[in-house]
Amino acid sequence: MRRRRRWGAGAPPETGTFSYRSATMIEYAGRAAGSLIGYVIPDAPEPVPSDVPAMLVPLQELENRAPGTWNVNVLGVLPQFRNLGLGTELLRMADESARKLGKRGMSIIVSDANIGARRLYERPGYREVARRTMVKEQWVSDGHEWVLLTKLF
Repeated sequence: MRRRRRWGAGAPPETGTFSYRSATMIEYAGRAAGSLIGYVIPDAPEPVPSDVPAMLVPLQELENRAPGTWNVNVLGVLPQFRNLGLGTELLRMADESARKLGKRGMSIIVSDANIGARRLYERPGYREVARRTMVKEQWVSDGHEWVLLTKLF
């Protein structure tokens, strides 16, 4: 297992939180196996603007309930590399980033239908804080609610 960090801990991405500069990639047997994208939620988040698309409002509302945390926005491991501890390692790396930045804890939002991911997050201590109903528009998902999980240090 090899880790490759694409940015210095806490360095801002060039073009927003979804930039590759905010990503950490993990390799297994010399192949890209998964990645993590995360960022800091401000200590005093702004209210959700009225022009935010409806499907993003519940996500933003939940994110605002976790001020001062390091948010795991995307964590994914390719199917052929699951159950090898890579997701756990990516979460450990996220914790490390948060601690280096002096954040009070971690946060993540997951679909209520994503039972496997939820188990992954609960093992190291994430706990449910709040839920919001999904606004799906044209998006197809088995989930009905977004669930905010946090882990405080």
